[in-house]
Amino acid sequence: MARTLRACVAPIALALMLVLSASPVLADGPWGTPQSIEDHDSYSQMPQVVMDGSDVVAVWLENTNRADGTYSIQSNRSTDGGETWEGKTLVSSSSLDRCDTPQVAMSGSNVVAIWYEVQSGTGSMQSSCSTDKGETWSPPVRIDNAPVSSARQPDIAIDGNNVVATWKQSDGTGNIIIATNRSSDGGATWEGSQSIDFDYGEVDQHSAEYPKVVVQGQNVVVGWKTRVSDSVTHDHYVYANSSVDGGETWNGAQLLSSKTDSYSPELTMSGSTVIAIWNDNDTDIGTAMYYNRSTDSGATWDGPARLDNGVAGGKYVPSIDASGSNVVAVWRQFNGSVSVVWSNCSSDGGASWDGAQQIDPSLTVAVEDPRVAMSDSTTVAVWYHDDGTAQRAYSSFSTDGGESWSDPQRIQGDVAIRAGWPRVAMDGTRAVAVWQQHDDMNSIVDIHSNYFERPAGVDIELTSGWNMVSVPVTAADMSTSAVFGTADAVYWWNPATKSYTIPATIDPKKGYWVAVSGDQTITVTGEPVETWEDNLSTGWNMIGSVSGDAVAVGDMDDVPADTIQDGALYTWNPTGKCYSVATQVEQGKAYWAACDDACVLSVGASPA
Repeated sequence: MARTLRACVAPIALALMLVLSASPVLADGPWGTPQSIEDHDSYSQMPQVVMDGSDVVAVWLENTNRADGTYSIQSNRSTDGGETWEGKTLVSSSSLDRCDTPQVAMSGSNVVAIWYEVQSGTGSMQSSCSTDKGETWSPPVRIDNAPVSSARQPDIAIDGNNVVATWKQSDGTGNIIIATNRSSDGGATWEGSQSIDFDYGEVDQHSAEYPKVVVQGQNVVVGWKTRVSDSVTHDHYVYANSSVDGGETWNGAQLLSSKTDSYSPELTMSGSTVIAIWNDNDTDIGTAMYYNRSTDSGATWDGPARLDNGVAGGKYVPSIDASGSNVVAVWRQFNGSVSVVWSNCSSDGGASWDGAQQIDPSLTVAVEDPRVAMSDSTTVAVWYHDDGTAQRAYSSFSTDGGESWSDPQRIQGDVAIRAGWPRVAMDGTRAVAVWQQHDDMNSIVDIHSNYFERPAGVDIELTSGWNMVSVPVTAADMSTSAVFGTADAVYWWNPATKSYTIPATIDPKKGYWVAVSGDQTITVTGEPVETWEDNLSTGWNMIGSVSGDAVAVGDMDDVPADTIQDGALYTWNPTGKCYSVATQVEQGKAYWAACDDACVLSVGASPA
């Protein structure tokens, strides 16, 4: 016979004071097994990676034969999100005198690579394309018209069949300018290079460098840095130029920075919103991180603004990515003893920013070369640092658009002596990282890769007032403040003392009263708990749920059998403010269970 529910929920009378918002909890990074994606017979470096869906393409520079000093551009591809790789493929000619800084872009089945090379003493900017997701590549073609082999620092972007490449080159008079070329057929043919730079006025010399390009449909934006010199000063500015016809014509260069010592511009574009980020040394406190935003595809810009936290110290090597209205920027920032990774994020396309933060305040080692990629609200940052044993690649991730970050996780194996040049791409819930890795003290440097899968999460729906809920997830931080940081109050019923307590940590097997002052959803990200067993006490117990499909009450297993009274499983309806008899255990809910004696309860599949 069912016993009447007589436990009085005393905390319901508490007043609610706070106005709160949801805050996810993050688990340690779910990375796969690192692997080499080439053949261990060369000196390889400068990898780049792109992905579209589950298709991934990496390219890199390879010193094919160190004895005779020949080089090539190689690639490899994966069709399962980086879990397996098909094998190395030659992209460039096989025996170049020298080549440098390969770049790659991907859209659907179209992949285009670009690089600088020297062959038989002649330097040029070369490109090759693939229409089968990197399985095969077209013969390389020259896409520049630079005099005296001066083309350098390429970048490339693609959307559909529209491709735009950019680089710096000499104008033949001692100045360095920014040039572009475009293709409307996925890189099969190119229309001809052109300068998109402009007249800097009466200066002794101008030297443009580090161009970056982004493309959305027919809208294109290129940003770069230019040093403008006269007999007294050498000033550095960030500029941008835009096109609305796929790079055929250009609107005219615009000044983005307001300081005279600006460096290392990076760009991202989502829809018609473009954000440029750079570091500037012309401040009273050292370097600063700046950004500028356009909401009309680069036609006009809002003006430069600070992105960092305003404290003294060097801030360098920015990286930025956007997905929808979410934007995340990362950079290397000196904290007084070493440089660590800092970030800032926006959920409204850069109109406002949450505030700069160190990705992991416990990180106290010198971090180098941070990079970031995002898809929807999931963000993955990679970098390398010396962990006391070797210089290795690490990562941290966020599932809330950069508001909070996981603890750093090493993403490479134990063998490496030194790693560097990490790069990352992301699409959907999957990210792929690549890096160069010394595996011995001699000449072998491989390109390695690892893949990330966004960890599963559970949404906990909370209605204004009191809720009886559970958290069927094991997260990195299961403290009550981390899981229910937005709540006014959290209580757990202690069946041994027959009283309510404030829990320090959240147990997936238990149920909790949680009070909030407004409807909200809390997303807890971690390892799903699909089954559990727990010791219950005589009388009333608050039990939790399991992740996934609901479990019928009749499928629960109590030992000794029938210790839990029939019909004595209740759940709370926060809308109706009343109890109801439960016929199944649903994810995220909690339940009162009445026991005639102590027992062991199993919920879900039988535990191993």
